[in-house]
Amino acid sequence: MSFRLKTILGVALIQTLLLAAILVSGLSYLRASNQQQLDVRARTTATLIATMTGAGVAATDLAALDALVEQALADPDIAYLRVRGPDGAVLAEGGDPEALAGPFRGEIGAPVAGDGRLDIGQAIVVDGRRSGMVELGLSTKAPGELFEEAVRWMGTVALIELLLVGLLGLMLSRYLVRQFSSLRDGAQRVASGEFGYQIHIQGDGELAQTGRSFNAMSRALAGFAAEQRAARDAAERKSYEAEAILTDAVASMAEAILIADDRGRVLRVNDAFRQFYPAVTEQILADGSLRQILSVTEELHGHPLNERMKELEGPAATARQVSLSDGRRLLVDHRPTGLGGVVIVAKDVTELSRAQERSRTLQFELMQSQKMESLGTLAAGIAHEINTPMQFIGDNLRFLEEVVDEVLALRTPIEALPEDFAEEAPSAIRDSLAGVARVGQIVGSMRSFAHPDPLAPEPNDLNESVRVTTNVSRNLWKQVAKVELELDESLPPVPCKPGEINQVLLNLISNAVDAIDEARAPGTVGTIRIRTLVEDGMAEIRVQDDGPGMPPEVRARIFDMFYTTKPTGKGTGQGLAIVAAILAGHKGRILVESTPGEGTTFRVRLPLNGEKEGG
Repeated sequence: MSFRLKTILGVALIQTLLLAAILVSGLSYLRASNQQQLDVRARTTATLIATMTGAGVAATDLAALDALVEQALADPDIAYLRVRGPDGAVLAEGGDPEALAGPFRGEIGAPVAGDGRLDIGQAIVVDGRRSGMVELGLSTKAPGELFEEAVRWMGTVALIELLLVGLLGLMLSRYLVRQFSSLRDGAQRVASGEFGYQIHIQGDGELAQTGRSFNAMSRALAGFAAEQRAARDAAERKSYEAEAILTDAVASMAEAILIADDRGRVLRVNDAFRQFYPAVTEQILADGSLRQILSVTEELHGHPLNERMKELEGPAATARQVSLSDGRRLLVDHRPTGLGGVVIVAKDVTELSRAQERSRTLQFELMQSQKMESLGTLAAGIAHEINTPMQFIGDNLRFLEEVVDEVLALRTPIEALPEDFAEEAPSAIRDSLAGVARVGQIVGSMRSFAHPDPLAPEPNDLNESVRVTTNVSRNLWKQVAKVELELDESLPPVPCKPGEINQVLLNLISNAVDAIDEARAPGTVGTIRIRTLVEDGMAEIRVQDDGPGMPPEVRARIFDMFYTTKPTGKGTGQGLAIVAAILAGHKGRILVESTPGEGTTFRVRLPLNGEKEGG
């Protein structure tokens, strides 16, 4: 149902209800008024006839009564008339025979019967006494016709009014519908994307205000849409520029790059990827399947495809080096994207690997060179350490040789031997055995120190490394400092290469000796304290001296290669750099604590399980 029809029907219904209320109330009033007037007339007529017939009834003058009846019936509104005597006998009557034959109802004050007349009775009073009764029927035809005429007239007026109301409703609905249609059409055009559309407005009423509000809203939407279009265009330009930059960057990179989405579809590969993997044909790339491409590349890498796919499906980034059949080495890195895809980057690290191999070779040669240099430095001291016990061993043996020769030749009786022979001979033997043991200890320590390392770290006793190194370096520190060992005998075996750890300890002891010798007063010796312990899940060796310490600017550079504070010709600046390199190869680290005037402590930390220290 249209809005126009609803408006017309609504106005008509309201007007109909109002007219019905007016008609009902008007007709009710007219009916009541007619009834009241009919009752008054009926009483008046009945009273008048009763007065006129009083004398005739009293005299029982039937002729006079008949004449009065006929005279009264001349009134067309009187349907019948009957005059009764005191005893109720009819004295005279006339009018409608049917009405006269029917019973008398006496309807004064009661509703009009459906027979078209009103029955009225009036007593005839003569000299204050009731002498009879006048009964008459007053016709209600004239009031009824008047009432019906009034009903027809009011119905006609109501119909005319309804037609006028319908016409006015039609005009009103056309006006309202025109305004609402404009709003509807405008809303539809705005809904279809025609932001800024304006409707025509007439007048200054509520609908006009609504229309102006709609136009303001449409203008605001147009402005917002323009801003959104501008923002979208800017975003698209930036996206295009970023896409172009990404495309150019990926295309210009020397690394092989493959980008895939979360469904395993390859989105982009660069020219370097095609050069790295010529076996991945354009047809394979056109299919866009990551699994198919990896089935070729992983076959070249020599790795199972399923294991690689599991790595790519994981959330963590992975990197690994692979060797190709043509001798190239690639560093293949994969990283997940924020949308669930993956970026695979393969970099040719052949030259880098060769450089690292050369660097490792040079580092090994440098370490071996320093080790040989350290052995050469220790050789003179070790020779001196061995020479001292060898001298008293030789003297004791010559003494025993002379005594034994004399006894065996029996040239000298036992009683003639020197009195202190019984004491000196056993003492000479004990000293000789002690000297031999000392020489054996020095030789054993030297052999352990110079023993080649295994190819991979193996569990070793750090306490034994400390003992061996302090033993072979005795000639370095015995004139300058005393060495105190505080070894944790519960220290578990630590995965390491013992020869390299010995080298680390020798370099640290040598540095401590140089630092103490630089600042000690003549005739005094310093202290080198070496401790082993476990701290925070790491094995630790602490080498502490009471030398002059280091200022911060020196401490910041001590691990730089070729940096030294020693005089020219005394230090090469390689010792601590080699220490740091050795410990890095063991997944360990070295820390230094030093305060000027208070000494220095180096902390060598090694993992107990062979894994790098966290943080």
